[in-house]
Amino acid sequence: MCEPSMLARTGLSVREHQRRTVTNFMRLRQLAPDLPFIPVIQGWRLNDYLRCLAIYEAAGLDLRTEPLGGLGSVCRRQPRPRSLK
Repeated sequence: MCEPSMLARTGLSVREHQRRTVTNFMRLRQLAPDLPFIPVIQGWRLNDYLRCLAIYEAAGLDLRTEPLGGLGSVCRRQPRPRSLK
């Protein structure tokens, strides 16, 4: 999770959360290749998500070949107030 509140709790950076996400996914896939683990792209800003894609690629996984994927840190975003024009 890369929400600011989670970063404050863990004391880790977005980059470190991403590294751990990719490392955990790759390890799980190695340990149990028959189970349907789904890679998740983590981030908070656009550049974070792009960097996460690059981390997966550097780990040897081309996400374009995966049948499913997840997008993290979007479910906890709060809607912006709309103007009452």
